Amino acid sequence: MALAGALVWVGTGAGGIFMGWLADRIGVRRVVIIGACMIGGGLALSSLGSIWALYVGHGLMVGLLGNGGVYPPLLVYISRWFERRRGCCHRPHLLRPICRRCPVAVAVRARDRAYRLADG
Repeated sequence: MALAGALVWVGTGAGGIFMGWLADRIGVRRVVIIGACMIGGGLALSSLGSIWALYVGHGLMVGLLGNGGVYPPLLVYISRWFERRRGCCHRPHLLRPICRRCPVAVAVRARDRAYRLADG
């Protein structure tokens, strides 16, 4: 079982190199879609019960083609987005109206108000 997890990590590292190159050629969106489908297929293959299905499903499909096709291309895409829009990083005050309407922020503020009322 631990070998399957190790294969996912090794596959992610090795697959990230290939999938990053592929993302430059065919686009990040297509590579991420392929990676997401490979993760689903790898998990389905791993659930068959055979130890070799587990290793191939996790190592090859989830790690090499799945996580390698999702995480590294998206991280590069996000970092390139910030390089092109450097000014966005210096204007956090523009995010405050958006964050005020975020459901999580609303729930946290409501919880804090409830605690303050309970404390008296």
